[in-house]
Amino acid sequence: MILSTPPLDYSPLPQPFATLGQNLEERLLQDAEQAIEVGQALHEAAKRAGNEVLLAYSELGLGRAYLGAQQPQAAAPLLAAAAARFRGEGRQQLAAVAQLHLGQASSDLRAYADAEAQLGAAIKQLRRLPDSGDFLATAINVRATLAFEQGQFAEALRNLQTALELEDCCSGTIRAICMTNMGIVYAQLGQYDKALAWLSSAYQICQGQPVPAQIELRILVNLAYFHHSLGHHALAVEVMESVFQRTLTVRDPWLNTLCTLNLGTYSIATGQDEQAQEMLARALEQSRQTGYRSAEMNALDSLGTLAERQGHWTRALALYQESLAIALDLQSPVGAVSAHLNSGRVWLQLGEEAQARAALERAAQLAQDAGTREEQAAVIEALGELAVREGRWEEAYHRQRELGELRAQLSSAEREQKLLSLSIEFEVERARRQTQTEVAARERAEAQVAERTRELARAQREIVWRLALAAEHRDLMTGDHIRRVGRLAARLARALGWSEDQAVTLGLAACLHDVGKIGVPDQILLKPSKLSATEFAQMQSHTTIGAQILSEGRSELLRLAQEIALNHHERWNGQGYPRGLRGESIPIAARIVAVADVYDALIQERPYKRAWTPAEAIAEIRAQAGQHFDPHIADLAVQIISSGLEEAAESPLGVPDEALPGPGDEPPLELVKERTLELEETRQQAEHLLSLALSDNLTGLGNRRAFELELEHRLGRASPQGFTVISIDIDGLKQINDRLGHQSGDELLQAFAASLHTHVQGRAQAYRIGGDEFALITDEHVRASQCEFVNREVMADLRNQGFAEHNASFGVASYPRDATTAGDLLRVSDSRMYRMKLSRRSVPLPIPGSEAN
Repeated sequence: MILSTPPLDYSPLPQPFATLGQNLEERLLQDAEQAIEVGQALHEAAKRAGNEVLLAYSELGLGRAYLGAQQPQAAAPLLAAAAARFRGEGRQQLAAVAQLHLGQASSDLRAYADAEAQLGAAIKQLRRLPDSGDFLATAINVRATLAFEQGQFAEALRNLQTALELEDCCSGTIRAICMTNMGIVYAQLGQYDKALAWLSSAYQICQGQPVPAQIELRILVNLAYFHHSLGHHALAVEVMESVFQRTLTVRDPWLNTLCTLNLGTYSIATGQDEQAQEMLARALEQSRQTGYRSAEMNALDSLGTLAERQGHWTRALALYQESLAIALDLQSPVGAVSAHLNSGRVWLQLGEEAQARAALERAAQLAQDAGTREEQAAVIEALGELAVREGRWEEAYHRQRELGELRAQLSSAEREQKLLSLSIEFEVERARRQTQTEVAARERAEAQVAERTRELARAQREIVWRLALAAEHRDLMTGDHIRRVGRLAARLARALGWSEDQAVTLGLAACLHDVGKIGVPDQILLKPSKLSATEFAQMQSHTTIGAQILSEGRSELLRLAQEIALNHHERWNGQGYPRGLRGESIPIAARIVAVADVYDALIQERPYKRAWTPAEAIAEIRAQAGQHFDPHIADLAVQIISSGLEEAAESPLGVPDEALPGPGDEPPLELVKERTLELEETRQQAEHLLSLALSDNLTGLGNRRAFELELEHRLGRASPQGFTVISIDIDGLKQINDRLGHQSGDELLQAFAASLHTHVQGRAQAYRIGGDEFALITDEHVRASQCEFVNREVMADLRNQGFAEHNASFGVASYPRDATTAGDLLRVSDSRMYRMKLSRRSVPLPIPGSEAN
């Protein structure tokens, strides 16, 4: 069956990658070996560039080239890597395309289960994506080929029918390929009339649409073969002569050799011995030059047939023996049967009856093992003729009966084949109708899902925009900063080859880069002079605060926003904060926003600096390339800024430009008041969201994220001061949950938290960090006796509220005496707390209601 995929579009890539990619696609249609060379050059260039998108494109292109050269073992790891990279970059269509090629490679490697899984996943993804008709039809066609190779002809026809029903969204080339494969399946079912009808329809498409020459020629090769199979030898030769002349202009060694071989073979059937001799000799030479052993075997066999018909018995025998040697090497049962049978007939003509019998009996055994009934019949007929010549009348009689029985089986098999074909046609038609119904239902459901998705996307954009405005309202001097940063970030993403949807998402996510400023005190955020070292350390915490606010988001937008908020102050040379990441370990989205953020900050006036000119800011971006910024992104930014694109009036973010007043605008007083109230309300909403994100739902205390954030904040100061961490665990909570239910346990936790908060208020911050575990952070140096005192007070409160006798274990760790990192402080205090808990295990805790038992 024919497999071909639509060309990849390399135009979004920068030069010279786009040119190399286009060259690769052109070579795929002409010479697979040359395509591999170009693909390897593209892959090496992409590795030097170190860009994930370029690497993914190069792996996909080189993998396609290896598939074209019939090297699936080399193609598979490249295609798997490309699919993973594209998924990581959010390019779902290209990831699905890589996966469908991986399915093709697995099919070629006979890993059918893997191939089915990969193709099924690719088809499912491509159905959801717009403008994927050609790739979707190709994936379904590959799945049909997979079914065909496993003898599942009904499944193959069903898949091909499904692909052809995508008429409105797939090209003529793909339709022609699917029609050709329909013909090949019907030919396998013995329905040559239908096979010819499908192939003729495929060829008609080639006449009216721009279909690659190789595809059209393969269709004609199959047409000629089916005509030859039906006994239309003259027509087969006529078609092959036309194909042969055209293959001379196409650089496709496999196709050239096949056409030459077929023309020579068909010419024997029409008595054109001179043409047959010329074409077969040429096919033999070509197959030996290119290493196509099966073509060499068939050329030798056909040359032997020609020599035999011309009475050149010795030459015919030598050709058949050469063909037999290749068949045995290739483990081709059909080739071996044909060579033994033909050799036996020649030995018979030469009067070498013993050698003829040995060859024919070997052919009979191979034909029986291979289950090739037509070949069995030919061998039995030759053995019967030999028996007559030797005067073995009884054997001749048995051979004749055996031949009659075999021909009856062949006739019965032909009837069964026709019944099978009718059954398959019925199944295919029923599946087609069922599919049409399912498609209509799916389309309705998908339309509803799409509308709901659009509504959710609009709501999400509005929430994100309001949250960004709330953060911006903390720092009114920056004006339209967030919009400009988002706009420039989106344009940088496009220049890097991101899709339009990805660029828009990044542009909106970039607006939240400073959302963590919500948690920075006003006296620091709005300070008109330079910050002290301690103040700057507090300002730096806006990165981790922003990441905490945006953490655990399920959408791509919030994931990107969290990544940017945390990392946009990292530096290419590793001197940034909060984690000191270096080079490409910094997420690319943060690298993009870092350039956009700094450029816009430089050209704006601040209380502590004048506004730089664009030329000065561009010079600074250039100077910081390779130090502060990714050099490639910095170079792109300079190009974009220099061309003035950042000043374009239209916003790519899906956010109305009137959301913020523009520079120089003087809105009416009422509008200013309305806007101020709206911003204040938004800020309050954002601060409420922050409170929820850092609060424990059950107790109202700070949660584990708030606890960790406070530890990082304290340890991140330029000169950290001493403080104490206290870990607390309520003893026996699990028993209460098991015996009395989780509601009773929750009530105990709520009462414990309220009492703890009351007794430490003003002296320590209280947190519930999980389950029955609580923690305190205090600036005081706390002794164990003080903790015991608080414990007694809290437990007295619980008894007064009707709870039975309880206790709590605790452990204390101080900075810097006991530990100097957040993790070590928690581990030390936990260890000491569990030591206390174990010391109490010998005294069982009373459980309310246990006395009755």
